[in-house]
Amino acid sequence: MALVDGVERYLDAGAQEEIRANHAQACRELHERFVEMARRRGEIDAAEADAIIEAIEMSVWVEYGITTLTAYLEHVMGYGPRLALERERVARALRELPTMYESLKHGLPWSKVRELTRVATPETENAWLDAAQDMNVRQIEGLVRGHEKGDLPTDPTKPELAKRPVMIEMTEETYALFRRWKATLSDECGELLDDEQVIAISCQRGLAGSGAASPERPAAQVSYTVCRNCRATTADGAGIVVDVSPASRDRALCDAEHLGDLDAASPERVTTTVTPRMRRQVLARDHGTCTVPGCRSTFALQLHHIDHQEDGGTHHLHNLISLCYLHHDLHHHNKLAIRRTPTGIEFHRILDHGDRVLDLGTYDLTDGTESDSYPRGYESDSHSNLDMTMTDN
Repeated sequence: MALVDGVERYLDAGAQEEIRANHAQACRELHERFVEMARRRGEIDAAEADAIIEAIEMSVWVEYGITTLTAYLEHVMGYGPRLALERERVARALRELPTMYESLKHGLPWSKVRELTRVATPETENAWLDAAQDMNVRQIEGLVRGHEKGDLPTDPTKPELAKRPVMIEMTEETYALFRRWKATLSDECGELLDDEQVIAISCQRGLAGSGAASPERPAAQVSYTVCRNCRATTADGAGIVVDVSPASRDRALCDAEHLGDLDAASPERVTTTVTPRMRRQVLARDHGTCTVPGCRSTFALQLHHIDHQEDGGTHHLHNLISLCYLHHDLHHHNKLAIRRTPTGIEFHRILDHGDRVLDLGTYDLTDGTESDSYPRGYESDSHSNLDMTMTDN
């Protein structure tokens, strides 16, 4: 069309129409070539999935002196480790998803199949394929985000499953610093941290002023909003609002300042879950460190109710302990069991899939005194480690 616009004053109407018709035909032919390439590529991807399953059954990599299937695919197919693992995962999933396999074979791009196989089951694959029709890969990623296998596209999303990919490019020197910081935090917490945990802990410490925050206030000041009716929770993040999982909400509700009802005619008085006096007492009793045996973290500590408030737990001194952000988060995500004993608190680390439990030891709660009444100044029956506001959804 640009050619027509550029020369139309030199051509008559018939010549211009012929150029337009030829251009449209050329576009149609090129489009058909792309469609055919996509179809043929789908056939190849489907054939590769079949071959990967055969390779698994035959352990073909052993025959060629290669240690794993992933390494074999890297060597033979030229894939990087991450892509090789994804190719294997998708191939395994397609064995149980015949309709999706046929869709791949007839031209549905592998990148779309990759996302749909994260959530589809034999019972739900048709619903996911229908919902993803005419979507691009980025849109399908958004459709899948927050769901797990067995969910339907129309099911409510689960915030704890909604992972947001972040790509960071850094110099070799900065990468070395990051690895060193990751190793330092892992050693301090007694856990082998992943990158997300390192970033979360670093952000918590940064917001808390690297441990310089007042012991009378919750460590990090971030705004959470909780619906008073359904308790759905969101967090503010410098111009964006994101959903927060119930586990993260409950972690936040352990130690907070409360701004009150956002719909109130006039601002309500700010209250706290745990009074400044009680907060200072708990931190002093626990010697300003995380109470999980093996953890040496002293920065941005959060108070935790051993008996949860929803189960009737109170704000008494004997029901409060100091935890670092990592172990507090692990507990509320059912990865760290905390149990009261006659002499102290027992900690048990629950590993992935709940298949192993590690006894971390016992923390002796012998300091301090217990009270039969709420501490003076107690004002709130809900709790959070950050600013907390209430609203109706």
